[in-house]
Amino acid sequence: MRTDLEEMKRGWGGVCRGWRWRVSGPLRGLGAWTLAGLMILLACGGCRREAASGSVDAVAWVGGRPVLATALESELRRRSGGGQAVDRDKVLAELVELEAAYGKAMASGFLDQPEVQRAIRLLVADRLRESKAGELAGDTGMGEERARALYAATTNRFVRPEAWNVAWIRMEVPRKATEEERAQAMVRARALKQRAEKECAGMPHFGPLAAEASADASTRYRGGELGWMTAEQMGSRLDGAVVAAARGLGTAGGVSDPVVAEDGIYLVKLMGRRPAQLRSFGEVRAQLDHELATRARREREERWSRWCREGVEVRVEAERLARVEAPRPGTNGPTPPPAMNGP
Repeated sequence: MRTDLEEMKRGWGGVCRGWRWRVSGPLRGLGAWTLAGLMILLACGGCRREAASGSVDAVAWVGGRPVLATALESELRRRSGGGQAVDRDKVLAELVELEAAYGKAMASGFLDQPEVQRAIRLLVADRLRESKAGELAGDTGMGEERARALYAATTNRFVRPEAWNVAWIRMEVPRKATEEERAQAMVRARALKQRAEKECAGMPHFGPLAAEASADASTRYRGGELGWMTAEQMGSRLDGAVVAAARGLGTAGGVSDPVVAEDGIYLVKLMGRRPAQLRSFGEVRAQLDHELATRARREREERWSRWCREGVEVRVEAERLARVEAPRPGTNGPTPPPAMNGP
C-alpha cells in the first residue's frame, strides 16, 4: 500500500472531490479538510457500534478506529461506475487519511468549534432531507393537464395588450420662444407634414426626412421609428398630446397634424397597430411549467418544515430575542473558521 506523503495528498484531494454531497455555503467555507471530517463523523457511528459488539469487518485500523470493508467496497463501486479501473490500495490510503484527520479533529477540539458544529447540523439535516425526499414529495404538480388547467384559470394574465408602432419627427422649439417664433415653427411643421405625405408615402416611417428634420438624435437615423409600445408604455415615455395623436391615427401610414408639446412640435406617423390578443397555450407552456415547478417546490418546503416541527416543542424567548439586532447589510461579513492544517 502506497502511503508516502505526496501520494496521500493526491488521494486526499481525490476523495474530497469524489463525495457527492450537496454542500451549502457555510460548509464550503469550512474547506475540504473539515468536510471530509464531517463525512467520516456521519459514518463512524456504525463503526463504533460494530467495534463495541466485537463484529467489525475492518480492512484497517486508524488510532483504534476501524475502516470497514463495506466502506471500502462502497467507495470502489462508486468510483468504478464510469467503467474506469480503480486502484484499491490508493482508495484505502485515502480513507485511512480521512479517518486519521477525523481523529486529529476530535483530539484537538476542532469539532467543538461553533461553526463546525453548525456545519455538522446542516450536513445532517441535508442528508435527512434527502432520505425523506420521496415521503415528502407529494404531488409534483407537473404535466400538460395541470398546465392547461392553470392556463384556463388564469387566462387574463396571458392577454397581449394592444400596441402601436409609431414614428415621429420632433421639431425643436425653444421654451423661451416668442409667440411669433412659435407661429413660424408651426408653419414649418405644416409644410413638413405635406412633404412627409408626399415623399414618405411608400415608406413605413419617415425615412430620410427624419434624418433631415428631426431633432431627436435617438430616432432620426432610423426613420423616426420608436418601436412597438403598449398604451402604458406610451404613457410613460411620450408626451400626452403625442400619445393622443398616435392613438387617433386610424390606419398605418397616416400622419398626424403638428402636435404641440412642451419640448417642441411633433409629426407622428402610425407604422402599425396590433390589437389585444390572447397568447396561445403553446406560447406560454414553458412559463406555466416553471410556475407549477415553483409551486411544487414551495409545497415540498412547507411539508418539510411541518415534518421537522411535528412533535417537537419550540419555545421562543421573546425578551431575549428582542435584544438581538440584525446587522445592516454589508457591515459584517461572515467570519471564516480557522483552517485545519495537515501534519
